[in-house]
Amino acid sequence: MVCRGCLSLGAPGAFGQGMGTERLLMEHQLSPRLIGNWREKHMNIQDRYLEYADAFEKTYIDNDWSRLTEYFTDDAIYDSGDGTPAEGRSAVLAKLEAAVDGLDRLMDSRTLDFNPPSTEGNTVSIEWTVRYTKAGVPDLKIGGLEFARFEGDRIAHLWDELEPGAVEIIGEWMTVHGDKLSS
Repeated sequence: MVCRGCLSLGAPGAFGQGMGTERLLMEHQLSPRLIGNWREKHMNIQDRYLEYADAFEKTYIDNDWSRLTEYFTDDAIYDSGDGTPAEGRSAVLAKLEAAVDGLDRLMDSRTLDFNPPSTEGNTVSIEWTVRYTKAGVPDLKIGGLEFARFEGDRIAHLWDELEPGAVEIIGEWMTVHGDKLSS
């Protein structure tokens, strides 16, 4: 469903010319129910996960955590692998923010690398590595897998499994260099 006016004007996004059909639907002020129905029929969970990952990176830059609300169910769970899962969308977002504030933002840089995601049933998984740099200390590099189980187009359960030894690597690094993070 694309506006004839947009097509006749050659608007970006008309049938995939840059704007995207979902954005066109929103710009024409269609109801959230119609947009949701379109999304469920046309966007697979892998695409939705990648959309979430892009939104997360924007949030990392501008600290607007409300941007991520639409990606989680009300009763979502996030388990970072630390043994204390967050339950409920607000708690999930708070835990994600605390993780970013507690490490990522204390570093001079953060470089992420991802392998292509895979999907099995209603779960998307992606292998990742991250390298943190801070002047005056060795780089910290860790990796793992992130899993996102979807209910419809929203993440109901997000969890990370760190690569073997990562917890020890982080602990040792923090013991030796953690005092330099506040500067």
